[in-house]
Amino acid sequence: MKKVTKNWWAISLKGIMLCILSLLVLYEPEEMVPAFGVYIGWASIGLGVVYLTTFYKTFRSTSNWWMLVNGLLDLLFGLFLLVNPSLTTMVLPAFTGMWVIFTGILTIGEAFQQNTEGNDACWPGYIIGIFSIYTGFMMTLIW
Repeated sequence: MKKVTKNWWAISLKGIMLCILSLLVLYEPEEMVPAFGVYIGWASIGLGVVYLTTFYKTFRSTSNWWMLVNGLLDLLFGLFLLVNPSLTTMVLPAFTGMWVIFTGILTIGEAFQQNTEGNDACWPGYIIGIFSIYTGFMMTLIW
């Protein structure tokens, strides 16, 4: 699991950038929706590459299937957002909600794997996963 945590900065950077972009959306919502879709697309592709690279580097030492699935999910989601810019603005809340739900499920899977490996620091993963699932459902329902 030590190799997995070496890329903490990429996940943290994505979260910080999403927070900043979310604040911009609050102030200029009409102008920021297309930019938000493009940003989320590129961020998802970048994070997908990080997950797949980490999976490739660690697949012999740990069974981290969740990284493979999360990386592929992020890549597909990002490509969808970039390939369909006009459709993206119409379905962005629903697809983002579903993406957050699946990411939450995979985060809970990662925490469960850490728990079975004897890592006592797995509880934040459970909390973040549950919060992500709840947030994703709320995003999907509001749309």
